[in-house]
Amino acid sequence: DGRYSRQIYIGLGDDGRRRYKTVYGATQKEVDEKALEVKIQMRKGIDISADHDTFEEWAKRWLKLKKGEVGEKQYRCYQTSTSYLLERLQFLPISKVRACDIQEIIIDLAENNPHTRKPSSKKVLMDLRMTANQIFRFAISNRVMEYNPASTVFIPSDAPTKKRRALTDTEIQWIMETPH
Repeated sequence: DGRYSRQIYIGLGDDGRRRYKTVYGATQKEVDEKALEVKIQMRKGIDISADHDTFEEWAKRWLKLKKGEVGEKQYRCYQTSTSYLLERLQFLPISKVRACDIQEIIIDLAENNPHTRKPSSKKVLMDLRMTANQIFRFAISNRVMEYNPASTVFIPSDAPTKKRRALTDTEIQWIMETPH
């Protein structure tokens, strides 16, 4: 189709066959730069074959890992957070997710949560960011990507918070006098 291409040897597959990564470009210089980028990533230990792994695949792997590690309540919190993230990121390759993609999800939820029709609380947004952060750290530790895009995401300062207050003496007395 008129493009230049180059194949880079990336190692042997599970079946013993040689595997190659093909890069394309409009010019020979562009192909050389892309090939050099692939070689640099390989030298850093990045798994080139996981280039097409989606965010959804890594989120499911991470959830499976967390199932036995945390309590039921925390696991449900993780499931809820991943469902919000998966609505928009599920089909993106995990190495292509940018900080602005996650930031956009958080800002939209801070304005209007589609499930509750109200703005999401600061805690929900912080849980969401924490979950994304852990999923990307999991992918980094498995050498699929180099950096964590969730690490630079911020929570809007005007996100609603729910304050708890201590019970007054009158309220405590009322509770104690109420038959249970």
